[in-house]
Amino acid sequence: MNSESMSKKIVWDLDGTLFDTWETHCEAIRKTYRRIYDADISMAKLICSQAACLIDTIWNIFKDNYMEALLLYQDMFIALVSANKLEDKIKKLQEQEAQVVTKSIEKRHFQK
Repeated sequence: MNSESMSKKIVWDLDGTLFDTWETHCEAIRKTYRRIYDADISMAKLICSQAACLIDTIWNIFKDNYMEALLLYQDMFIALVSANKLEDKIKKLQEQEAQVVTKSIEKRHFQK
């Protein structure tokens, strides 16, 4: 399959089951907060506002600006993923996994 025929897809995985997207999620919320309030959100406030559901987290942080924030958050998250933030994480995980496998092979080889 050539690269022209491959389609890009976005995976919404905020609970970390497939990928650890916590940093990307936080960055998207920080950018959204900055855009709406022209200020930075503290990590403490972000963590204290975190709920089991993204919609509830957005509500906890933005309340009166909830709908604007939700739409802006989606744009920010997509932009971050599109800028290869998630791809970079996947590549880093693959590199780490390859290092673990290599070390395991070396360990078995030298123990014989």
